[in-house]
Amino acid sequence: AVATFSARRHVHRSGVRHRSHELLRCCARRDGHVVGAITKLVAAFVRAHAPDDIVTVVDREWGIGRTAWHGLGFETVQVIQPLPMAIGPDGVRRHLVGAGIVPTTPLENTGLHPLPCVGDSSTCVSQVQLPTKQPTQSQTAPKTSRRLGLPRDVLDDLNALANRPWVTPDLALQRLAGHGFFLVHDAGVERLLLLMDAGGNGRGQAVWQSSHPRYPVVHYSDDPGIALLLQCD
Repeated sequence: AVATFSARRHVHRSGVRHRSHELLRCCARRDGHVVGAITKLVAAFVRAHAPDDIVTVVDREWGIGRTAWHGLGFETVQVIQPLPMAIGPDGVRRHLVGAGIVPTTPLENTGLHPLPCVGDSSTCVSQVQLPTKQPTQSQTAPKTSRRLGLPRDVLDDLNALANRPWVTPDLALQRLAGHGFFLVHDAGVERLLLLMDAGGNGRGQAVWQSSHPRYPVVHYSDDPGIALLLQCD
């Protein structure tokens, strides 16, 4: 089994400077199981780096944090709303919010062609004609990108639409579908905090609320088109 941790980050919690690290990933050999793996890996990291706290994020699709993680001393300090993404005709998830998102190749360069709209072009929903051979992920995004965004032409179209005063989130959703992309959401995540001091148990929520700097509590985007989509129910 192996676990990866972030570099040290200095955070003020309850007015005290903390040496904080994030537990980024933990995994075991395929088809294998190591009893107490995460407990032993966290303990080894604490011995080697002496952090004041460790933060991690648990995907709620695979279970909530108040199971095994709470048994290790982690406390749930934040439940983050489901993350919006877009699924296109290539079946690849496109991220709408977050860091490191790179716009991808327009569909006309990948062999995926939206069929012509019928009716009002600002609200119509067209279908997408799939090619005989589906494009690979490398054809639709830069090889260095790990967070695929919407194609640039789709993003520009949404931004232009959002600048019109009469546009509603539903119209933006329909325009997105007109390009062959549909809004989906994951199950959200829980943020967990493990305090190393002996009196930390049960104080996680209060300590987290007093932390600076803090993580955003809602999804946001500087792109007006994406910001409009975030208002969709």
